[in-house]
Amino acid sequence: MSAPTQMVVAAEYLSIEQAQKSLFPAADRFDTVILALNPAQKQAVVLAYRESHGGEVRSDAWRHQFAGRQKLDQLRFEADIKNIAGSTLSCGHVTQGVRWLVALWEVTLRPDATVPAA
Repeated sequence: MSAPTQMVVAAEYLSIEQAQKSLFPAADRFDTVILALNPAQKQAVVLAYRESHGGEVRSDAWRHQFAGRQKLDQLRFEADIKNIAGSTLSCGHVTQGVRWLVALWEVTLRPDATVPAA
């Protein structure tokens, strides 16, 4: 008798190109930027991971909550960014991913980034 196994199915909801066009519809091009973070910069940002469920985060209405928010204190899950019933993990992880990108901008890409390079 074998032990039961859980089947996990992952899906890609948007390609990189689709996500870029969705978030920045007026952009006519995107440039690749390779970042080499120093230890202080790595410490200042957080990680995220993919979900296999929760495709409801693709809705324009839910994603619109991120529009105009530019600082970490404007991107708090369940305070600033509302949850979708049945997609709590996905909503939380997408919010965490956006927070990671904002933190990455703050410490590496912003013209006056305050974390010094190594």
